[in-house]
Formats: sequence, C-alpha cells, structure tokens
Amino acid sequence: MYMILCYPSGRYTDAVLLSATPERMRVVVQDQEDTLELCRIGAQWFSEGGSPIEIQSIIADSPAAAASICSEARPRAAGAASY
Repeated sequence: MYMILCYPSGRYTDAVLLSATPERMRVVVQDQEDTLELCRIGAQWFSEGGSPIEIQSIIADSPAAAASICSEARPRAAGAASY
C-alpha cells in the first residue's frame, strides 16, 4: 500500500507499507535508509521516537486491506484561518 505521512513540522513524505496490524505498522519512507515502525496509541500514530505522525492518505488495492489498518481512523477537516 502507498501512503502519505505528515510529520509535526508539516513535512509530507511518501511511504510504502510493508506490514501492519491495527496497533503497529512497518513502512519504507522516501529518502531514509532504514524502515520506520509506527505504533498506534488510542487514535494517534507515533514514530519510534515518540513524534505523532498523521496518515494523510492510503492507496490500497482493496478497501478491506485499508480498513483492517485504519479501522478506528477518524477523518479530520482542516480549515483556513481568517484574519
């Protein structure tokens, strides 16, 4: 599965999912030599270093595959700030 991840800094990166359970994911991240393990605590995913990671999108070959990983995912809406 192809994924787009967002780091707390606002940086987006491409990733490919290697393996997953509802609580853990192992991904290959663009421009990194080693794989990254993500751990889910509650509804939030975290990196090995404890940084929150947002999953912006998942492209899967079947809806059931994505649903098994994101069964508790909740959509988030981002709005523009008004000044």
